[in-house]
Amino acid sequence: MSSFKGYIENANGEKCYTLNDTGWIDLSPYLSSHYSAWGDGYRTPRMRKYNGEVILEGTIKGSGSNQLVATLPIGYRPAQNMNFVIAGYYMEQGKVTKLQILPSGRIELQDNDALSWTCLNGIRFFTD
Repeated sequence: MSSFKGYIENANGEKCYTLNDTGWIDLSPYLSSHYSAWGDGYRTPRMRKYNGEVILEGTIKGSGSNQLVATLPIGYRPAQNMNFVIAGYYMEQGKVTKLQILPSGRIELQDNDALSWTCLNGIRFFTD
């Protein structure tokens, strides 16, 4: 995983803020066997860490209630359980479901038996 480190200088030329950005990393290798990228021109699932904040985005397909979606690598995991309400789609209807990210890095979808696809856009959390 490549990363960018930089800084911002104040008016006196002193470093006053450090920037750390991994850039976008493909999440596909971390997906469980039940899930894959949706395709069809939608964003491939990916992640990045920007100044300690993990950002997920993309669209995945798969199914299974309370199933493991992916396992985030060390350094991209929350310190506490994180719950998110996210959008999905089934039978020409929108559906809302719960996505949980655990300190172990497990990403789990709750009540996902009937979803055709699930959107990860907007999922953000800090690692500390």
